[in-house]
Amino acid sequence: MKSVFHFTIRKTLLVLASSIALAGCAGTPPQATLYERLGGLPAITAVVDKTLDRTATDPRTRRSFEGIKLKPLKESIALHLCEVTGGPCKYEGATMAKAHQGLDITSAEFDAMVSQLSDTLDQFKVGAREKNELLQLLAPMKRDVVSK
Repeated sequence: MKSVFHFTIRKTLLVLASSIALAGCAGTPPQATLYERLGGLPAITAVVDKTLDRTATDPRTRRSFEGIKLKPLKESIALHLCEVTGGPCKYEGATMAKAHQGLDITSAEFDAMVSQLSDTLDQFKVGAREKNELLQLLAPMKRDVVSK
C-alpha cells in the first residue's frame, strides 16, 4: 500500500510541476513580428523610398519605371510590405500579376531590384535574420512580376 501511495504522490507532484512550467510558458511575451523587428512602417517606408529611388535611376532597372509616378508606388509598396511582414496595414492594391501586367519585366531586372533592395537593407543595417526573412517573403512574387 505504501508504494502505491508514494507513486500517487509522485505522479501528483509531477503533474503539478508540469502545470506550473506550462503556466510560466503561457506568460512569456510573443515573439516580435518581422514588421516590428524591421522597425515598423517608418523604417519600411525609408527602405522602400531609397530602393525605388535607386531602381528608377539604375540603368539595369530604370526602363521598368519610365512613366510611373513614384510617390504612389512607394506608398503602395510600403503598405504591402507592412502587411506581409505582420504589420497592421491593409494592402488594397492590385495583385502582383495584375500590377505588373504588360510591363515586360525581365528576370534580370527583377534580380537587379532584389540586389538593390538587399543593398539598401544593408545600408540601413537591417539584421541578417530580418533581411533573409523579408527576401524569402518576396521571392515567390518573381513568378507574378517577371513576364519576359
